[in-house]
Amino acid sequence: MYEFILTQWIMRKIDAAKVISYAPKWITVEQAETILATPQIAD
Repeated sequence: MYEFILTQWIMRKIDAAKVISYAPKWITVEQAETILATPQIAD
């Protein structure tokens, strides 16, 4: 699930609030923080 959420984040399909909402059910809090630190593609 981590890879899927990361890909969605990079492609700007989900926002930070959505990433955070996935922790701790689908990913760990640490994974959510890592995703949010990952750059997204340019608009």
